[in-house]
Amino acid sequence: MSWTSLSQVYSPMSGSPNVDDLIWTNQVSYNYQLPTQNYINFSFDTSAAAAVPGNVGVSEMTGDQQNAVRGVLNYIHNVTGINFNETTGDSTAPVDMFFGYSGDFNNGWYGVDYNNITYGQDASSGSVSTLDIHDSILLNSNYDFLDSPGPGSVGYDTLLHEIGHALGLKNAEDGPNVLPANLDSPDITIMTNVVTADPGAPMNYGQFGSLDIAALNWLYGGDGVLGTYGLTVNSSGVPIAGGFNPLIAAQGAAGSSLNSLTTVATATPVAAGFTAVPNQQGQLVGLS
Repeated sequence: MSWTSLSQVYSPMSGSPNVDDLIWTNQVSYNYQLPTQNYINFSFDTSAAAAVPGNVGVSEMTGDQQNAVRGVLNYIHNVTGINFNETTGDSTAPVDMFFGYSGDFNNGWYGVDYNNITYGQDASSGSVSTLDIHDSILLNSNYDFLDSPGPGSVGYDTLLHEIGHALGLKNAEDGPNVLPANLDSPDITIMTNVVTADPGAPMNYGQFGSLDIAALNWLYGGDGVLGTYGLTVNSSGVPIAGGFNPLIAAQGAAGSSLNSLTTVATATPVAAGFTAVPNQQGQLVGLS
């Protein structure tokens, strides 16, 4: 690879009005993991909670919660083209996203995404030679209504919101680019922090808004990790922006419609052996 610092692979802005209001400016996309891979592995195995701070205990998700995660990831696959593989996290299939349950983080949040990036550099050239991205997404065990987060529930939308963070989307009201107040609504983006007065009441969203679809189109292009569109690399391994997929751009809000969901695949063994050094750990604020 021909880049020597993480800042060279921070998600670039698209230049499209309001799309950039949802893109995390200092986030490293899953497109740039090294060794390269065109999928994201996920697990419910608590031993894979690598990004969680030491003072936050984690428990295994309930069966209903796990099924909700699988449903959300199937939906996201249909929207983005990203392939998600469920794994137990052994050495042949390291975990990129962990999903768990905890009551030890901010009690005002329904969920949280802890993001951790580790990388290694070649001693002679200084080029980044390994880069591992890990997200640990937790639901708050202090809220009973999160125990069974089916479609149309706050829990389901919280999962969408937190996975949105993991994929590179920020809260709509966070800087430096703030989404205008008239667009900061769950009908337009699931990255809003606006929730119903009764948190146990159905929210009836269960999908990304049209602006989320547009931002994910810029980041992943609808053809998954390292596809033709979205953030990708050229033949020399240099990070580039492949641009918006015009087919998805033409769909607009229709691109967020729930459709026939496929089943997530079983993880295919991948090369192990990351030689990484700690870089940064960030806490991403969930719905509150």
